[in-house]
Amino acid sequence: MKRMGVKKGMPDYHLPVGRGGYLSLYIEMKDSANGRVLPHQKAVHESLLSLGNQVLICFGCEEAWAALLRYLDLPPTVSLPGESE
Repeated sequence: MKRMGVKKGMPDYHLPVGRGGYLSLYIEMKDSANGRVLPHQKAVHESLLSLGNQVLICFGCEEAWAALLRYLDLPPTVSLPGESE
């Protein structure tokens, strides 16, 4: 995975679409049996949150799909002129 450019701790999915005041959505998938967030993942998640992104931890594809639909139902995030995108 490292050779493919995957960074350790990054969530599994990224939707680069701004909604509800967030810049984008990150989803970390966890197995319901042993779904714990590791320290390096938590650090990356906190960094992404501090940059204005939403980060969700989902247990299973149904939960992730529902979270994605809720996120897309939020109003679009609008940047003001002069703000970097």
